Amino acid sequence: MCKLSAHLLARWLYNRPMRRFFLLFIFLCGCAIPPVVWGEDFIVARAVLEDRAGTLSIAEVAQAEFAPGAAILARGYTDSAHWIRLRVHTSHPGKVIELRIRPTFLDEVQLYEADPASPGHWLSRSTGDTQSFNQRQRAAVTLGFEVKPMAEDSTYYLRLKTTSSSLLYVEALSLREAENKDLQLFFWQAIYLVFMLWLLFWAANDFAANRDPAVGVFLIFQAIYLVYAIALMGYLPVIFTQAAPGTLDKLTSFLVCGIVLVGLWFHRALLALFAPPRRVLRVLDVQIAVACLLVMLLVFGQARLALQLNSLNALLAAPTLLVLAWLARRPAPPGLFMLRMVHTLQSLSFLFSMLPLLGLVDATEWSLHATLIHGFISAMLIFILLQLRSRTIAKQAAQSALALERTRKQLEIEHEQVEIRTGMLAMLTHELKTPMSIIRMSIGSLDAEDPVKCRSETALEDMQQIVDRCQLADQLEQKQMVVRNVHCDPAELLAELIRTSGAPQRIHNELAGLPLVRTDPQLLHIVLHNLISNALKYGATDSPIKLRTSVLESGVEIIVSNAAGVAGLPDPDRVFTRYYRSPGAHRKTGSGQGLYLAHSITTLLGGSIRYDVIQNQVTFTLCIPR
Repeated sequence: MCKLSAHLLARWLYNRPMRRFFLLFIFLCGCAIPPVVWGEDFIVARAVLEDRAGTLSIAEVAQAEFAPGAAILARGYTDSAHWIRLRVHTSHPGKVIELRIRPTFLDEVQLYEADPASPGHWLSRSTGDTQSFNQRQRAAVTLGFEVKPMAEDSTYYLRLKTTSSSLLYVEALSLREAENKDLQLFFWQAIYLVFMLWLLFWAANDFAANRDPAVGVFLIFQAIYLVYAIALMGYLPVIFTQAAPGTLDKLTSFLVCGIVLVGLWFHRALLALFAPPRRVLRVLDVQIAVACLLVMLLVFGQARLALQLNSLNALLAAPTLLVLAWLARRPAPPGLFMLRMVHTLQSLSFLFSMLPLLGLVDATEWSLHATLIHGFISAMLIFILLQLRSRTIAKQAAQSALALERTRKQLEIEHEQVEIRTGMLAMLTHELKTPMSIIRMSIGSLDAEDPVKCRSETALEDMQQIVDRCQLADQLEQKQMVVRNVHCDPAELLAELIRTSGAPQRIHNELAGLPLVRTDPQLLHIVLHNLISNALKYGATDSPIKLRTSVLESGVEIIVSNAAGVAGLPDPDRVFTRYYRSPGAHRKTGSGQGLYLAHSITTLLGGSIRYDVIQNQVTFTLCIPR
């Protein structure tokens, strides 16, 4: 029963792809947010002071006036130092508690607490990702300090100075509660990294199978993103415990700027497949160029400015990508609708994650994980998009392969039919030669003036032309006709054809002095013979056949024209088609291959032939190159 229900549910989701998409998206968004384990926070009051110059001492700060502070400090990218005054209340004085600080990518956080052995003096400790892991007091990826309040109410000061966003959340917990929260955070981070690693393996496997460029760029992006996520989670100091102070902080800054650069590159490669407007695409190219310059700015040591501009560049890129998606015109797989939905949801997710980092809205507990949550949502959306794209491409490839197989089989059938037709044609032409020879011998004894002999010789000549043309057409089709170019006199060829035409008195020629051309004389003879015999056969009875020549810069031009006879005017679109004969031409013997041969051989010789009707005159214009 359970299997049946699961099967029906799967079919219900499959038949409603968009509903499945949204349900899966909502579910994954819920899974991406780590649940909060509430414990007793000993901090009862928070206050904040901005030190714009960053020069205030602890003595000056202790006497300064603080403003009430929110649970989470969110002041964006700034050169200022921020002091946070914490009032801690505990019912067990003398018991060690932990000041647990997040996020982990803060450069330096200093703790100031009153020295119990020397009233009026302060003890100072520091932590941050500019320190090596071995120098930290807490053996955890999160930052923090262990303190021992000696009274129920104690006051502590934290000084934050960082090149990253001035986002800080601190809570005072018992050792057990701090350890539980660290374990819970490690659990969710492990699941997160495993999922991202799985996406990396999927991209590698899909790219190896389909070679889709979009998946290839996503593979590069996902590999860099994994390192970026590990850095944001605070695991680089754990992995590289011997790294020099500040090295990992610089590496994290490069990863923050680099992931924006690679992300924009990936989206450009993806969106280009859907043909967005070029002008808007150039805007994205400019933003990619800016991202490259910001990486160079890091090289010159301007980390704070580079990170701030990097966040603004990424924030401005979000509407650019959204506009590109909605203005795209080509319905590439998996479709424009899916592309637009993915980029709309991505833009909303990115907006919610970036605003607290820039200090534009108040931060919440969710804001501490906003960057990674957006990375999860974005990766999942892109995975769904690329997965659907891969399936569509695979389906299209299967259909293309099927069509190719059908075409191959059709070609095999046509090849077999050609072989059968060629064999039959060869057999017929061979078998016809013997009876035609016998007929010639039989009529040779007849009187020269006998009309039977004349009609028989004409019929035999027609049959011989049909046989010859069938053989020539077969040679053309089998690509067995070889062109042998030599110097040839077209005027001499025309004179011979007029003399042997059978009706030289009908041919009115205007032969200009023609130069020699380099062509195949035998093939040119066939073309000219077909044009002249076609005019004599289908022209109006006893009408003149006009033959004109002229010299062109590129070669020679030969024009054969005749008045239309009872066969009518040929169809211009089909006149050079093999076996085509106009309805009126069926009264004459023929195979419908003469003009087809003339056109095909002319093309083989590098020339051209044109058919026109001018004042009821059928005109064929032949151009032969020199």
